[in-house]
Amino acid sequence: MCHIFYATVAMMMEKWGANLTEWRVEFMRGRAALYAEKIEGTGAYLDRCVGFIDGTAIFIARPGGGLQRACYSGHKRKHAVKFQSVLTPDGLIFHLFGPWEGRRHDMTLYFESGLDAVLSHALVISGVQYYIYGDAAYMVRPWVQAAFSGVMTDEQSACNTTMAVPRTEVEWGFKDVKQTCAALDYPRKLKLREGPVGLLYSTAAFVWNLRCCTYGSSPSSSFDCNPPSVEQYLGLAPIGEVAGAPGGTDVDGEDIAEAEEGDVGGVAEGGDVVGAGNPDGGGAVGGQ
Repeated sequence: MCHIFYATVAMMMEKWGANLTEWRVEFMRGRAALYAEKIEGTGAYLDRCVGFIDGTAIFIARPGGGLQRACYSGHKRKHAVKFQSVLTPDGLIFHLFGPWEGRRHDMTLYFESGLDAVLSHALVISGVQYYIYGDAAYMVRPWVQAAFSGVMTDEQSACNTTMAVPRTEVEWGFKDVKQTCAALDYPRKLKLREGPVGLLYSTAAFVWNLRCCTYGSSPSSSFDCNPPSVEQYLGLAPIGEVAGAPGGTDVDGEDIAEAEEGDVGGVAEGGDVVGAGNPDGGGAVGGQ
């Protein structure tokens, strides 16, 4: 049964995994204005933020084979593998990179993922620079904004406060993925080289996205941001052609109309996806 399950999961991710591991330029072009509007609507001081980036640790059993030190997170005080996620206000995990050694810093994952090179042009839409937002661990770029740190003025502290609420709500997605696949919350059963830990988490994230497109999620309700339809998410229908109402409820198309009327123009280098996935053989656990 295990072999059948793992083979099925591997086939599914081979076919649809690019929806997670590649930065989907066309998809973001169609929804960037909507994302920015919904995030700003929570009172955030950033008006062109389209998502939130952060790393998450999946705790595992103490590994052997020379991986114990590499996978030990000094911050969490546990053995783990790390993933980097970009989450959007409609509840989707828009981009996923990993697994990587648990000891790695979030900025290491950011550079290894290749996102820095991709976002420099992918988030310039109709001449407007959009960006993603991360905590103070991230380096500030025109396409990546980060929380203020160190000795801050009252204004900087207020700015951090306005971004804390939407960032926290979006990051409920980390919890949702583990609830989708409860086995991910049982470290004693997650053993490197005895099972595909990284594949299981990637699959859980993909299944969560499909569930989010069908039924909605806590972030999508909190931001009042309808997710796309399953067809749109899988690339089987253009953005804006099929109404993205979760759960088969009546749709007035308001969110879709806002996205179409917003400032969502072209990107010089086209294509639905731009390579920013896990490089072959990267990291001590890159093949899991």
